[in-house]
Amino acid sequence: MNESVQKWLDELTAAPSTAIQKLVLGYAGVSAWSRSSLRESFVEIFQTHAEALDAAVAAWLQERLMKLPPEKTPTLVWASHLQDLFSGLAGLPLSQVARLLRGRLRDFRSWLRPLRTDESLDPEAAYLAALAWADTNQHLEGMWQGLALRRDCEPAYYTDIGLLGLRKARDERGQLPSKAPFLLLATLIDLADTGLLQKDWLLTTRALLGGYHYSLETWVREFKAVLKVRQDAAHGPEWLRKVLPQLQSPSQQHPPQRNFVDWERLKRERGELAELLKRQDPSEIKPRIERFVAECRSTAFDQIGRTFVSHTLNDFADSAKNRSPDWAIRCAEEAQEWDGADHTNWVVLARCMWSKGLKARRNNHSGEANLSFREALDLLWEARIKFPHHVHCRTELARMLRISGELEVATTVYREAAADFPANEYCRV
Repeated sequence: MNESVQKWLDELTAAPSTAIQKLVLGYAGVSAWSRSSLRESFVEIFQTHAEALDAAVAAWLQERLMKLPPEKTPTLVWASHLQDLFSGLAGLPLSQVARLLRGRLRDFRSWLRPLRTDESLDPEAAYLAALAWADTNQHLEGMWQGLALRRDCEPAYYTDIGLLGLRKARDERGQLPSKAPFLLLATLIDLADTGLLQKDWLLTTRALLGGYHYSLETWVREFKAVLKVRQDAAHGPEWLRKVLPQLQSPSQQHPPQRNFVDWERLKRERGELAELLKRQDPSEIKPRIERFVAECRSTAFDQIGRTFVSHTLNDFADSAKNRSPDWAIRCAEEAQEWDGADHTNWVVLARCMWSKGLKARRNNHSGEANLSFREALDLLWEARIKFPHHVHCRTELARMLRISGELEVATTVYREAAADFPANEYCRV
């Protein structure tokens, strides 16, 4: 083994974070890697020191997350280094890193988004691509669909990232789907009505279909089911027939029938499960919860279905937050990804974080408790700005500030809310 490589590997064992810092910033002093990309270096290290690399990168990311660039490192240079880092991690089976990418999703995106310059320099995009490839890419269908359709006015290249995330979305066991996910194909049809040029849509569609070993007959069968629930699509069905001419035109098809969803039954079962979660740990009724949530996700063909999934996860999170706050946080985060425009999702997520803090304090983990309390407050401060016309965000923020002892700030928030919403009695607590 090259002497400079061995020296760096010794440092990886002795001082992991320092070794990764040097490698990321480009002053590791490894002559054998002088012409290698960070990705190539990671692949070489992974072959002999996979566990050490996994632990070191995860620890370094935790240290740097939400921090300013290292001293004397220009912001643009720092952004380039982070982009190279996440591009180098994409697809590498590093379990600790994968869990961190998923577990701190909101923090990573908040940290990296201000560093975006353009398509050539966008560390957030590189992070999302790495997350899409990770085996922790679970229950993020709402976020991936939103990115693919660029609901928050993301740059055009985010469409490919969203489609990749939908294609690679994994189940509870971390397994990839056995066939093209229904939501992926439905999102492709929706994409045609976002203003995308037909030629660009056709290129995207042909590239996506080429990634599967399907016969034309199989694709026709898969898309027929999708088109049944996309009857109002303006361009997708017509453009799709340029790729799959075997699809019949509307005049040749039998009268379309919408898939029937028994919303009343789903609402009743949702209410029953939410009540059970107030009295039982989620693990005690895990099979039933998983079956029901999977059924709900299968209804997310349109905004009605996405809203139902969001409300379901929101209700479950609110019911389970005291008994199992970590599980509740995961539910609330997924609800927020399905419908980030619903202020209730932000409030419930903050409540779950607060419950996590209370549990940590009962277990005498004061540092973890204070971090959870601060995260809950930060989320509600953000919600107060994002949803200025919803009093619920203000009153919940004021309530948590009052409980945490910040009485002067709480009073200010209450007074502001009372002025903006004079008919709301909760503003006068």
